[in-house]
Amino acid sequence: MMVSSSIVLYNTKKDIEEIIKIVFQSPITKLFLIDHSKIKSLDLKLLNSKTEYIHNPLNPGYGAGHNMAIKRIINKSKYHFVLNPDISFNPDDVQIIIDYMEKNPDVGLVMPRVVYPDGSL
Repeated sequence: MMVSSSIVLYNTKKDIEEIIKIVFQSPITKLFLIDHSKIKSLDLKLLNSKTEYIHNPLNPGYGAGHNMAIKRIINKSKYHFVLNPDISFNPDDVQIIIDYMEKNPDVGLVMPRVVYPDGSL
């Protein structure tokens, strides 16, 4: 089963190597990195066969960026995760979400509980 994800970037200063590493420790098998920066902002050495880098300096917006990825993966990926470059999560949580979706076919969208590093909502 293919599971995909996308991250929209814009002048991303923070090193996103950590989130890429987490993504590929999870069941996610394809990662789209959509860069809306005027100049390519990503260290292309971070890419591998499971990543697709899309540079779109027109910056159509956050949602439009994720939609670019979804249009490329539609009918290929069973689940798609929308991520931000500044988050962290336990890679095992992805499988928990997939299992939940598999057991609840009437559910079309889930959002995990999001907390700050100090544990507050």
